[in-house]
Amino acid sequence: MARKILFLSSNPTDLSRLRLDKEAREIEDGIRRSIRRDEFIFYQRTAVRARDLRLALLEHSPHIVHFSGHGGLSGIALEDDQGNSLLVAVDALKALFELCANNIECVLLSACYSEPQAEAISEHIPYVIGMKDSISDTAAITFAIGFYDALGAGKTIEEAYHIGCNAIALEGIPEEDIPCLKKNLTEKSYSLIRTIPELFLEVSAFNEPDEIADVYDTSLTYSTNRSTNTVLIQKDMGYITTFETGGPIFPLNYLKPTYCPFLWHFPVIDLKILNNSEETIYLTEVVFDIEKSCIDTAPLLTIRKDTQRRNAGNLIIVNEGSTDIIDLNILFYLLPGEFSSFQDH
Repeated sequence: MARKILFLSSNPTDLSRLRLDKEAREIEDGIRRSIRRDEFIFYQRTAVRARDLRLALLEHSPHIVHFSGHGGLSGIALEDDQGNSLLVAVDALKALFELCANNIECVLLSACYSEPQAEAISEHIPYVIGMKDSISDTAAITFAIGFYDALGAGKTIEEAYHIGCNAIALEGIPEEDIPCLKKNLTEKSYSLIRTIPELFLEVSAFNEPDEIADVYDTSLTYSTNRSTNTVLIQKDMGYITTFETGGPIFPLNYLKPTYCPFLWHFPVIDLKILNNSEETIYLTEVVFDIEKSCIDTAPLLTIRKDTQRRNAGNLIIVNEGSTDIIDLNILFYLLPGEFSSFQDH
């Protein structure tokens, strides 16, 4: 499925003239020459009025929206019926993109002082690029060329943004820090792929089975829980649960090949996509945004089993947690039982 680029430009007669036609031509020529030119469709609308903006979004359902023109902290400048400037407020622009957000991956506002608009739109769109300050025609065009050259070469939107900034620097133009990228993948992680009702995305985490797992549950596994568009991956190990609830715990064997009683693993991510539609779908990228990743800093104490019976009368306690323990005080109880059964456990 081709990605549709919608180029919108507005150059009101009562404002300074911009080289918007050159920007559009360079973008279209770059896409046409790219190695992935068949994956893009380029649409262009000029002298855009408020109604034209709305109709273009509804008609084309674009994946990338590029606006080029004048802007300010209060909004972007479109044209009225007489060709004069009409300022579109930030809230109105944000609301429009919220209503048309289903297909849109990225919005690029090639207009001066458009960072506030980019920040607002990013509440509903995964990637939005704005300008922190006033930007020259030359810098804006150079950024656009670098950005779309990168997309045409198969780069991600974030990679294309950095290449666009670097393109400005390579030309010796001191404005490479003006373009700014706003990301919001939390709410859009799965919504783009769900624009096709018959396309289903499922993510899970699992581990390979361990043949040398102890009789005790000392192998770390993972489970997944989904909440709206977020997948929560949680650890699961019987020993940890038992320890956290106060025991009882039993001596563990340290004579494994790793000389560690536990089998620690990273989760293996399993991605499944099911296409029940009649349309052929081409996926160019799958982006996982890690919202939060936490290391468990709680102590995890074990009793080392005296397998070779060299420490009679001693209780060997080992901290297998990820942080050091200082000035440890332990209160514990020994389970009653015969000596032989204690050794077996």
